[in-house]
Amino acid sequence: MRTDYTTTLLLRVAALKYLPTVLHDVEKVFDAKLLSELLHDFYSCIPPEILQEQKVNSLQKQKVASMTEIVSSKLFQRQECRDVLLPMMLRELGGALASMADGPHDERRNSLELLNNILEVLSRDSVGETFQHVQDIVVSLLRIINRTVITMGREHALIVST
Repeated sequence: MRTDYTTTLLLRVAALKYLPTVLHDVEKVFDAKLLSELLHDFYSCIPPEILQEQKVNSLQKQKVASMTEIVSSKLFQRQECRDVLLPMMLRELGGALASMADGPHDERRNSLELLNNILEVLSRDSVGETFQHVQDIVVSLLRIINRTVITMGREHALIVST
């Protein structure tokens, strides 16, 4: 059986699009940590080199949008689930931000929105211990974020100056 690349790509985009829709219901019947591990495996099976080589913008955009929805879910508010999901999200963000330093405005906006949502969840008092998670973000993304901000310049729409 031979699969067509375009069909496979469309199926991946559809899976990424509709996964967050059912996540709330699936959380009720699955163990939260097991669900986090399954989500980690699902996102990890979409290799980033395909995204860069084939320039499949819709897949990358949908992947980041889907992760943003997961960060907004109750699942991500649990510390044991963040322990599983956050490293995968940081790898994805690091790759996305590094590869699109000069890329389109929308792609950066989606990645920065994901990072912003992660930081918002970590800033809440009700989500447990967050020190290690914030430290992981700083260690893995601070250099990339600084480099991206420097190359964007002060007049860029995503740079807020006060």
